[in-house]
Amino acid sequence: MHENCCVAEGLTVHTGNHAMIVGMFCSDITEDIKPKGYDEDVVVESDVWLGCRVTLLSGVHIGRGAIIAAGAVVNKSIPPYAVAGGVPAKVIKFKWTIDQILEHEKKLYPEEKRFTREQLQAYFDKYQKKS
Repeated sequence: MHENCCVAEGLTVHTGNHAMIVGMFCSDITEDIKPKGYDEDVVVESDVWLGCRVTLLSGVHIGRGAIIAAGAVVNKSIPPYAVAGGVPAKVIKFKWTIDQILEHEKKLYPEEKRFTREQLQAYFDKYQKKS
């Protein structure tokens, strides 16, 4: 987890998954015989707000500035500055407009680490609900 995050009580992070192998009881499958790809890191970037009782599952990446609503179960990565919630978590909206995000980034991050308008527009286009 990067710096400057807000985490409420009850955060659960799972970096592994149970494997199922034909002919074996699940309790007999050890880490050394588990197939590759079941265990992955969870990445939480800076300026993220995680609500109460959030669950982050193996392999997810929470983008900078995102908000994850209380009780959410995150099984897919969440883009920067998105507000996500639910079971499974889905992007509900973006926290600010693109102009507000650019202003925020300008105040906090060196130029080489800031998102461009084009990068943010691509996220907005991919995740915003079409009416």
